[in-house]
Amino acid sequence: MRKVLLAICWLLAAPGAFLGALIVLPAPSHDLWLAAVGASEWSVWLVLAGAVGLLCGGAALLMKSRSAPARIGFALNLLTVACAAMPVVEAFSVASREGVSLSWERYLFGIERAAARIPVDVQRDVEFARPVGRPLRLDVYQPRRPATGERQANDRAFALLPAVIVIHGGSWSSGVKSDFARYDRWLAEGGRVVFDAEYRLADDAHRFPAQLFDVRCAIVWVKSHAAQYGVDPERVALLGRSAGGQLALLAAYTAHEPSSQTDSCDAQDTSVRAVISFYGPTDLVWDYTHTGRPDVIDTPRKLENFLGGSPANASQTYAAASPIEHVSAQSPPTLFLHGGHDQLVLTGNVERIIPKLAAARVSYTYLYLPWASHGFDYNFNGWGSQIAQDKINKFLDAYL
Repeated sequence: MRKVLLAICWLLAAPGAFLGALIVLPAPSHDLWLAAVGASEWSVWLVLAGAVGLLCGGAALLMKSRSAPARIGFALNLLTVACAAMPVVEAFSVASREGVSLSWERYLFGIERAAARIPVDVQRDVEFARPVGRPLRLDVYQPRRPATGERQANDRAFALLPAVIVIHGGSWSSGVKSDFARYDRWLAEGGRVVFDAEYRLADDAHRFPAQLFDVRCAIVWVKSHAAQYGVDPERVALLGRSAGGQLALLAAYTAHEPSSQTDSCDAQDTSVRAVISFYGPTDLVWDYTHTGRPDVIDTPRKLENFLGGSPANASQTYAAASPIEHVSAQSPPTLFLHGGHDQLVLTGNVERIIPKLAAARVSYTYLYLPWASHGFDYNFNGWGSQIAQDKINKFLDAYL
């Protein structure tokens, strides 16, 4: 029996302690960063596994199996529980401060106990632009409206709805639209029409500002097709993740600037009412020198591919592409969502831009999740997502 208990203890101890360490320590490689995201966002399961290992190890010790393997296995499971409990404790602390009620049922089993949501229809691969002959497409997530015969005198379902344009991440050189399709559907279930758009990925033929032009064209297209989709063209928001966060912020902050560049959408209204950035870069010159481990992401190489050089030989381009350089009194209200353990885009990006927003008297909200990594919202039902979704709902309700 002691051997069985000790085997279970070690079966859980070795991988558990390794994943637990990834929660609190920087990941040394890209693949281990992915593992760290999973470990931190599903950490409750690690706590449970570690607790089982502790019980088995403790039982083995009580049965006079006081060997070094039993002691080490017990200690490693204790380490697993301690590390994996940190995101839980921090999440509930943040939730308490933000007035968010976290759901264990949803976290553990994906069960949502919420008011009935609106059914959503999805239309994929709608072309919205064709720069230099290259078709760009978006996916539309549209709340289903009741049939005309079901209309009530004061039925809000027939009112024009706000729109959210979503911009994907991928270091400007990869990624696809609708990579967070569950989030798109959730936004639409809340009574918004969602347009998840692609853009030209950065390469030798498509460097900045091509990507900004594409986001602007998506805004213009949504506004010009507002009647078709039941959208109020005066209530449009942008939401971007990572590189998409940078593009969303930049498009929102430069809408009122006279452009020195020209494209088919420049002369039209690209203003938006609000912008949301999930862990997006804001100061690309600063990012060039303040990077994480190159084995996780080679930030200078990604920026050079996007902007065509380094800050030393492309300084004007870096300034043009950095949202921090375009903050003004006309910048729309902004919501930042960022994790304290983000190794790809450091939290300094938000901390540096906030004083400029405050000086310009631009309304902003910063949701800081101390345990979270870049991409924390991959777990739609995790603690980070539950808190983020509450903040997004309140932010969009306030400004759209």
